[in-house]
Amino acid sequence: MTEALRIRLNTLLLQNHLTKAELAQRIGGTYSYVADILNGRRRPSRNYAEKIAVVLDADPRELFREWEPGLFEPFTKAGERK
Repeated sequence: MTEALRIRLNTLLLQNHLTKAELAQRIGGTYSYVADILNGRRRPSRNYAEKIAVVLDADPRELFREWEPGLFEPFTKAGERK
């Protein structure tokens, strides 16, 4: 994960007034999984990346573009299918 993406994810958490634990609960993951993603130690699966984007009210294509180009091409904002 790039430093820019790590910062963006953590900024979105703050903007949405969420903790890592709350994000984990909302996406159905564990705290350690979310913490590893937000600290750049793990890559989320497409499923979890989409869930993170929806909870953080972000466009998954924009949020994860530099990490996985083309990963979310069949999706629109907040994980809605075209």
